[in-house]
Amino acid sequence: MAICNFEIPDVPTQFRKARLGDRRLDRRLVAVAEAMQAHPSWSFPDALGSDSSTEAFYRLVNNDDVDWEDIIDAHYQDTLARAVGHGPMIVLQDTTLFQFASKGSRTGLFPTSKGKEGFLGHFALAVSGDEPRRPLGLIGFRPLVRRETPEGRVLESGDRRYQVESDRWLDLALEVIEGVPAGYGLIHVMDREGDFFDLIATLSHLGQDYVVRSAHDRVLLGEEGQKRPARLRETVHGAEVLVKRQVRVSRRRAAGRAPKVRKEHPDRDQRIATLLVRSSRVSIRRPARADRRLGDGLELNVVEVAEVDAPDGVEPVDWFLLTSLPVSTPEEVERVVDVYRARWQIEEFFKALKTGCQYEKRQLESLDSLLVALALLAPIAARLLALRWSARHEPTAPADVVLEADEIEVLRAVLPSRTLPPRPKARHLLLAVAQLGGHLRSNGEPGWLVLGRGLQHLQDLTLGWRAAMRTRARLVGASGEE
Repeated sequence: MAICNFEIPDVPTQFRKARLGDRRLDRRLVAVAEAMQAHPSWSFPDALGSDSSTEAFYRLVNNDDVDWEDIIDAHYQDTLARAVGHGPMIVLQDTTLFQFASKGSRTGLFPTSKGKEGFLGHFALAVSGDEPRRPLGLIGFRPLVRRETPEGRVLESGDRRYQVESDRWLDLALEVIEGVPAGYGLIHVMDREGDFFDLIATLSHLGQDYVVRSAHDRVLLGEEGQKRPARLRETVHGAEVLVKRQVRVSRRRAAGRAPKVRKEHPDRDQRIATLLVRSSRVSIRRPARADRRLGDGLELNVVEVAEVDAPDGVEPVDWFLLTSLPVSTPEEVERVVDVYRARWQIEEFFKALKTGCQYEKRQLESLDSLLVALALLAPIAARLLALRWSARHEPTAPADVVLEADEIEVLRAVLPSRTLPPRPKARHLLLAVAQLGGHLRSNGEPGWLVLGRGLQHLQDLTLGWRAAMRTRARLVGASGEE
């Protein structure tokens, strides 16, 4: 399957580059990937189809010699290959909580809520730097588990232990920087959880670009003897408005999220918001707890995005974005805003993984086996994200950049005759696939679950179609020889 000028190989193709130290394990990995790509939301036994295949899968995920990092690294390398020639790579970081029904026998997890246990996943998702900002795939991941110790609660990731949980943001950024070859430009994008001085100052000293949403009204460096130190938000808010624009704010439902997240991100309805955008260059003071080796302060740019005339009872958009990118012109500040707005894609990736691939329903009994399964399913979730992104954001792209020719023929054969026009575009195909999964157009945009079901059904039908075409070709060939 190709996504516009980013050809996205299917997941088995990516995993053929993985090396697990044993050719039998390598072949088993590819076979499992083929089955799970065809049925991402099915249970492993149902997707694998036979007792022998299922047994081989469990031997794979429970094999002490199989490291999840060796599996997912093949996907990282594929992501890098797609990024070449499309501007600096935007690296979106965020954390999600994976929760599993507890049977009391899972090992390596921590209690999350009543009757559940799980772990945190901290991800880095790459997006193309040029317009439109296409999802490329994962470029980094760290599993995290909370533990109670005599020194208090800590966050563990492998052999690394964090007394300060926010340190995970800087660690993953450094891991991404180290893993990306010279010649790739990076823009690190983080929400308010990434707003701490040590991270921003370290990225600045390394010459890395970033856009981080501010969580703190920071104190600015002032002149000697100044009685009242200036604050970041008041200073930027007093700057001249450079841009006024209208954007569509998406609907959001907080149900099912942690109380802290629901408080920070409450429910909202879709609306058109009018935004005023300002910018300023400031010097922020190093907080007392920050690393003294990073200096007394840091000079950076700030972009304020403030909604005006928000409806009554609605929390207005109010962003302060800390950035190393230039902000002198309207075009430059709009670029900063648009780079940050790409952050929604990592939230969609989490939905593709949890809903489209049903990751939290997996019946595996240890953190190690769950991580091997995650390394298998995360590239599939990235592929689902790319499929839906292409159909939504480049709806007039030719059909063959979304599905193969025989997949389109199968859709024509099994759906009502008027479903697809004579020359379908990308969006036509997305809706047709969703229709296979039971979606009704009157219900709005298709969700991850219905899209996953439709893609499964299409791939099942296409396998039968291809088998029939091969049989027909053999019969025609035999007839010709006679």
